[in-house]
Amino acid sequence: MDTASAEKKIRQNQDLKKAKLLKAFENNIQISNLNLPNKFISFEEWELTKSNRLLYEISRKKNTYQRFPRGSIIKVDFGVNVGGEFSQQHFAITLNKKDNMYNNTLTVIPLTSKPHKNTLNLGSLIVDAYLQKLQKEIDDLQKKYSEIDIENCEWNPNYKKEIKSIETILKYYKKTRNNLSYARIDQIRTISKLNIIPPMNQYDVVGKIKCSDDIMKQIDNEIIAKFTSVDFPQFELWRKEHDQNPWKNWLF
Repeated sequence: MDTASAEKKIRQNQDLKKAKLLKAFENNIQISNLNLPNKFISFEEWELTKSNRLLYEISRKKNTYQRFPRGSIIKVDFGVNVGGEFSQQHFAITLNKKDNMYNNTLTVIPLTSKPHKNTLNLGSLIVDAYLQKLQKEIDDLQKKYSEIDIENCEWNPNYKKEIKSIETILKYYKKTRNNLSYARIDQIRTISKLNIIPPMNQYDVVGKIKCSDDIMKQIDNEIIAKFTSVDFPQFELWRKEHDQNPWKNWLF
């Protein structure tokens, strides 16, 4: 192929790519003009966010990410997806056994406040864990105040900022105090860590708290029951025996 032919093919490919993008843009405008409810409320925001995150991924220089222990409670932007796939922003529980700083994905179970035939009721797990952690922060702040000699020192403006930060978090989570958390076992998925929503401020403990071992065992049992053909009572017997003698089934 001569140079002229090669350049012509490149231009044709570029024109084709532009045509596809323009068609996608037209489709998105059509969807937006329908003013649909539910997941489509955040459709425009998600399309912008998705393109920004892709650009960020391309320009991102460091290749390390935050590490999350198994059972961590994080908040994820699941976006706007097709059909019954999980969409919008939700809390989620991480399932990876051995996450590391070079791993750019996580497998998670989304959480919802709405019961469903495929959900596991976790009670008020999220709010209870957050408020318990925040109470410790408040206690620490009150201790700071008790140590201040107000008559002989100037008021520290940082304390006002700290109070405001804590109040912001408390207000957000107390709104959902009576909400129950349900794990959508049927919606397990692998996500990019770039879709994890960062904490609102220094006192937001999202990503810093974990589910109890009892809750993780419940989740494990539900996953086995829903996605495997294992006879569960037999599996429990096998696991108990395997834990006592892990080398029994190994041949040397």
